[in-house]
Amino acid sequence: MSQSANGQRTRRSGSRPLAHFLKTLHSLNVTCDEDQLQRLDLTQRWPTLQKLLHSLQQEKVLSFNTTVLQHVLQSLPTSYEEPRPKMLVHGDLYARHLIIEQGQLRGIHRGDPALDLAAVYTCLPTESHATFWQEYGPVSPETLSLAGFQALYSAAMILNYGLHEQDQALFAAGQQAMLWLQQLC
Repeated sequence: MSQSANGQRTRRSGSRPLAHFLKTLHSLNVTCDEDQLQRLDLTQRWPTLQKLLHSLQQEKVLSFNTTVLQHVLQSLPTSYEEPRPKMLVHGDLYARHLIIEQGQLRGIHRGDPALDLAAVYTCLPTESHATFWQEYGPVSPETLSLAGFQALYSAAMILNYGLHEQDQALFAAGQQAMLWLQQLC
């Protein structure tokens, strides 16, 4: 079996444990800081995402063709109803982030669950999404839409970072996330 096929199988098998972890994390009632980075502030993130996607297209590393990219962008929210639910979230789950670092809990704060749910689209193969949602449970359409926005934003940032830092593994993770996002269209 190829390394890529083995990696896909491993990721598929992780959908249920990831869903269980996030469901548990999101249900905890713990006092902690709010999201200081305003990760879902669409007034700031939309322009950044559009510039980044344009740059990645110019560098010919974006896996989306223009038609698919336009479809994706049109399906994403440009605003949302306030207030959004706030709960315990990791907020920056992607291919390289771990939650425990040197025995310390890192990166946990109160924020929108869409931040974590974006990992469904960037870290799990499309065919394992149903397993994830079955374990995690229902979420609102707005949360799914915001998770889609965050997934595209995160995938573009990872792809760009991997490209410019010449980090092949991270670049490949960004490319894979973009391919999975394209399959959703």
